[in-house]
Amino acid sequence: MTPEHFDIPFLPAIAHSKGWYQFQGRNTPMRLEDCCLAVARLRRWTGWSTVTVAAHSLNVGRYVRHLGGTEQEIRTGYGHDLHECVIGDVTRPLRKALRVDWSSALDSIEAQAEHQFAEWFGWEYPHPEIVQRADAMILAFEARETFGVNPPIWGLPPVDATFDWHTMDGINDTEVAVLLAGAIESAAP
Repeated sequence: MTPEHFDIPFLPAIAHSKGWYQFQGRNTPMRLEDCCLAVARLRRWTGWSTVTVAAHSLNVGRYVRHLGGTEQEIRTGYGHDLHECVIGDVTRPLRKALRVDWSSALDSIEAQAEHQFAEWFGWEYPHPEIVQRADAMILAFEARETFGVNPPIWGLPPVDATFDWHTMDGINDTEVAVLLAGAIESAAP
């Protein structure tokens, strides 16, 4: 996809440390800290999970490191969902429901946002296989924490007992945002 294809068909507003601004694709002056704070306040699974997108991303990056990923793959793991500060966390059941009529619009918007964030902040897109595996594994940890088991319908891998998963419980959103921004910056190429 070439840069001229980055015309997102809507202009969501994003709150950041200095106020509000409109997301206008590649012309938006995004700051890593603002994006991290936004996803630190965004709860997964349409808001009813105690896990934030930032906590999820921290664990994905840590799991990529656990699997022996390169620094670039680790950075990609930490940042893989940062674009959700613009589009939100769209759950798998909703994605499947939207596939009927809206799949191309949703996929296009998300792909544009993911690609743009990867370009701005320096990680790989599309995400490498190791990041996709880590993302699924951390989702399995989150499902186990929430439901006590992994819902079989989700098709998740069994939880990796060799990994020390962190819930981030007891850490406020701002601290999680600082941890995520620091992790992304420390894994910089």
